[in-house]
Amino acid sequence: MAEKSFLAVLTGDLIKSSSLSPDELDQVRELVLASVRELDSWAPSDSPVIVGSAEFFRGDSWQAALVQPQFGLRAALYLRAKLIHQGLSDSRVAIGLGSVDSIETTRISLSSGESFQLSGHALDNLSKQIDLTIAIAVEREAILSEWLPVVAQLCDGYLSRWTQRQAEVMALLLHPDKPTHQEIANQLSVTRQTVTATVESAQGSALEVAVETFENSLTKLIEARP
Repeated sequence: MAEKSFLAVLTGDLIKSSSLSPDELDQVRELVLASVRELDSWAPSDSPVIVGSAEFFRGDSWQAALVQPQFGLRAALYLRAKLIHQGLSDSRVAIGLGSVDSIETTRISLSSGESFQLSGHALDNLSKQIDLTIAIAVEREAILSEWLPVVAQLCDGYLSRWTQRQAEVMALLLHPDKPTHQEIANQLSVTRQTVTATVESAQGSALEVAVETFENSLTKLIEARP
């Protein structure tokens, strides 16, 4: 299980799910599950991103595990962008970065280990004003444990103000292939100028820098592990 020894675990719960009808809740759940499945397209076919599949539990809570933890922040932003674009709900998300003891691929919520504990505890401890956080063990990475939650909070501050159109554009922009504004415009049948203006209003450039810095830091951390 060496390739799975350090994971990013995303644990979330839907925001204001009690106000959704049963049909709307089903739509939101399916969007989360489908969006997680899409993450495997972010890497070559022989390098999966997701371990097993995402799972809902307790009705409106969900969990997914990424075997390529550098995608943790990008994945969280992408999932929330898809939800905001849908317009029915959003989700609080806690990203736990750490080791794993056991993986239950058919019931990911039954897995155990540091990454799962960190993610679950971080979600439980989120304040009502913040919907995104990142946790890594202090004893593992003291510096990262201090600045990662701050980065997540800043990203959340931008994302929480997105309109449905901004979320639609940002979901496309967040793909690791880094599509150009013209390519996004072609997909959405709008002008490149419209895409650029939308990205600017969504603080897309700042978010791209945050995501890329996170990925570079995690890649270096993983490569340095014994």
